[in-house]
Amino acid sequence: MEITVEPARVTVVHTTDSGYYVLSSCRGSARYFDPDGSPSSATRNASSVAHFVSDELHRRIPFNAYRCERPVVQTATANNSDEPLARLQIYDFETEPDYEHPEQGGRTVDVTVRNADEEVILEQAYQTSLPLTVQPAVTETPGSYTLAASLTDGPTVQYEWDLSTPGTPSWWALCLVITAGGNLAIKQWYPNGEVGVPPNGVCRH
Repeated sequence: MEITVEPARVTVVHTTDSGYYVLSSCRGSARYFDPDGSPSSATRNASSVAHFVSDELHRRIPFNAYRCERPVVQTATANNSDEPLARLQIYDFETEPDYEHPEQGGRTVDVTVRNADEEVILEQAYQTSLPLTVQPAVTETPGSYTLAASLTDGPTVQYEWDLSTPGTPSWWALCLVITAGGNLAIKQWYPNGEVGVPPNGVCRH
């Protein structure tokens, strides 16, 4: 058997006084032989794994521990488009996940997205009982949007979401982040093509 593990790629995407938010990716492969002598191979890719790292804490959110929400855009274009439709990710670095009871715990994030005409195109409350929630297909229409989000009994944070150029990272790399300290921030996490949030997300289909 031959096992190959490529060097991990790591990028700091957000720095705070309490610690660092990091995206990492790594890839490994194995080549082995079946009992009849024929060769086989397998590859594993841990892409866009999010971390919070401090002196006291390391919280890891893999890109395969997630919940997919129902797409907002329900059209043939949403299912077959080669270009990613605008989506957002919600990361919860505060809550220790309970994978045996994924429906329990977490925080509630209220999200509203309006277009340039102040029309509401998305209004939903998300529960972060899993550490990553993906909202696919928010819109397929270019333009400027306003996203407002808040935690229960917390202040509202607002973000001007530029979707003027389809295919750029702003369409798929927008992240609502519940920090390890329990605050809410809105960030675009796309440092590069090797470590950043992938354009074709886990909820594409």
